[in-house]
Amino acid sequence: MEIGRRLDSFVYTLESFQQARSLLNEDGYIVITFAANEWIEERLGRMLEATFEPGKVYFRRWAGGTTFVASDNLSGLGKLSELSRWEP
Repeated sequence: MEIGRRLDSFVYTLESFQQARSLLNEDGYIVITFAANEWIEERLGRMLEATFEPGKVYFRRWAGGTTFVASDNLSGLGKLSELSRWEP
């Protein structure tokens, strides 16, 4: 009997982020909001940084979770001041 598979391990993968990035318009971005503890936040941030590149991933913590924003062209994001650059 299997107990408790984590869905996020199958949905939030490096391959899924790479595929999502390939579908973005030139000024598109990915937003992920997740009820994350520290290790999930670290995992998602590292995968987004591997998909884009350092300096192209931002985040904001809120009560109970984290929101990530990643893009090759961050000039279209007018409220970056509300986000922090993600660093592992």
